[in-house]
Amino acid sequence: MISEVIDKPFLVHAFDRAIEEFQMNRRPFFLTIDTEMDHSKYRTGTTSAKNLQKLYHLVEYIDRHKIYLTLFVTFDVLRHYSANFKDFMTSKYVELGIHPHPEEMPKDISHRMQSTSLYDYPLAALEAFLDLFIALFKEKDFDVPRIFRAGRYRLPVDLIPILLKKNITVDSSVCPFINWSIENGPDYSHITPSIEYYHGIKEVPITIVQPENLKMNAFYKKFGTVPLAEKSLLIRKLRRLILGREPFWLRPTFSDINEMKEVVLLSKKYNAKYVCMMLHSYELKEGCSPQAKTKHDAQRIYNRLIVFLDQLDDLNLISMPMNKIAT
Repeated sequence: MISEVIDKPFLVHAFDRAIEEFQMNRRPFFLTIDTEMDHSKYRTGTTSAKNLQKLYHLVEYIDRHKIYLTLFVTFDVLRHYSANFKDFMTSKYVELGIHPHPEEMPKDISHRMQSTSLYDYPLAALEAFLDLFIALFKEKDFDVPRIFRAGRYRLPVDLIPILLKKNITVDSSVCPFINWSIENGPDYSHITPSIEYYHGIKEVPITIVQPENLKMNAFYKKFGTVPLAEKSLLIRKLRRLILGREPFWLRPTFSDINEMKEVVLLSKKYNAKYVCMMLHSYELKEGCSPQAKTKHDAQRIYNRLIVFLDQLDDLNLISMPMNKIAT
């Protein structure tokens, strides 16, 4: 019989090679969540983070399905809720990243500035805050992350050498086709999802694509790329009538399952090396954000997320930890 002729070690190695070849043909997928305090308008106290409760359900899911989860944590949520993160880190599929919101800087560093844009602070203040952030990870007995996402996606280029000096080697702040300059931020409108490095740092861009029926003109490039997902339906319809569809994100908060699949397919057309989903932790729990005012709102977002994750194989995606890129 064939099974008697072919030895078992050969069969095992052949199977391993087949698995490796299969995985090589699948693009890495990163599930990332900006893990923060409850939205400022929905806090029940100065340190309210009820939204973390929903992450327990998600961690149970990713454990069962062996899907990696990157939690980009802010300074305040790590400072006040480290016990929750210790619970999450009992899963081998959870990793932590640094996500500085500059408005959380201590006053002696920020000199009482309250801007949400990293661009508004001196580089010395940003480095001091980063040092404090790293010290907090050590104080709470966590490994210092090597992955980073700038608050509000506003990553100053001058900060990148400082990140690399601190052994932070992977960033996930770049938003292809999005122009934040009219909100005092970077202009990513000419960057495509295929970017692999951003001014010397390894980049895992948030997956954002241009719909194929998008109209492009000078007005749009200058003013039209700031996303309007949270604006009124009337404003969105008027702009779409004039400019066509805006770039859309792999983000279950504002996209249905068919739109998210379209993002994945278009990102492949753009030769994107990675597929990176982002959302906020407070969007998954009712009463914690404008996007999830009711239990129905929050459950709809959560359900979209789970339906998408259930179809990773069909979309030819393979879940990976971002730390794997950092090593």
